[in-house]
Amino acid sequence: MGLPRSNRGWLSIFGSLLVLVSYTTAAASDCDKRCLSDAATSYLEALTNNKTSRLSLAPELRVTSNGQEVELGAGIVWGPAVTVVNRDSFFDSATGIAIVFATIAGQPQPNRRWWHYALRLKVDAKGRIVEVEEHATESGFQSASRVEVPFKESDLFDAILPEDERVGITELIAIADDYWSAVNSGQWDKPLFSPDCQRSEFGVYTTNNAYSHDQRPLDYVRVEKRGKSCSWFLDFAPRFRWRVDNRRYYIADEARGVVVALAQFHQFGDGGIPGLTLFEAFKIVNGRVQFLWAPAFTWGAESSGWPDWKRL
Repeated sequence: MGLPRSNRGWLSIFGSLLVLVSYTTAAASDCDKRCLSDAATSYLEALTNNKTSRLSLAPELRVTSNGQEVELGAGIVWGPAVTVVNRDSFFDSATGIAIVFATIAGQPQPNRRWWHYALRLKVDAKGRIVEVEEHATESGFQSASRVEVPFKESDLFDAILPEDERVGITELIAIADDYWSAVNSGQWDKPLFSPDCQRSEFGVYTTNNAYSHDQRPLDYVRVEKRGKSCSWFLDFAPRFRWRVDNRRYYIADEARGVVVALAQFHQFGDGGIPGLTLFEAFKIVNGRVQFLWAPAFTWGAESSGWPDWKRL
């Protein structure tokens, strides 16, 4: 027996919605990790060639450099004779995001400048770049011979975990968020770190190390504190207590136990650093943070230039 005309109409509408939902879900994952890798490679080649004409760009493209909206190719590190010396990349096809950590060398003459650099690209289902977020900090306290040393963190973050040491994506993000909440409050009521936890910043170990790798203490960290474990970072002097918001967890890799995210740090109280936008990568093993990697951030930034974002 046939359905009434009104019911057939509802089924037609429902079927159309199913098609729409299926298409939307598929479109979100159409740019797989190879596609994201190609987009990141093309962008870095454009940077080194100082030429953007070959990039595949979406009409709604938006670009920021250190939190300020700029034209494509007008970021702080762009210019002739730029070289990408080191790099490590992270991709998440579920979010369409590629993140690259790198060291950038400027023109050789008259005085070469070096930057700690991080890049976020949003890529659509057609492989077109939709968003570009660049952050770069010039290396003023490290010699060139130290800055150009290959990333020692890469092998650790690229390693695949045994299945019994992994946690799911939701828990990975929750652990990273618990850490930033502890930085925010200075308090935590659950274990966060593995016994061998380390943290590096601009290539310098800020834990379990009395000095930076060029044998000079960082100006903003008291030397006697640098021998502490990861939890000492949560016990910073009051002038380093932060309010952490605009948390954006773009990369979550269950097989590697990796989360890569950005956040905006606002300082509580008067004086000192007004704020910063931070990239941080988390290596999480057995539900505990094993390594924290902060390769680049923007000093003195009151805003990242991007709205809050939540992983769906």
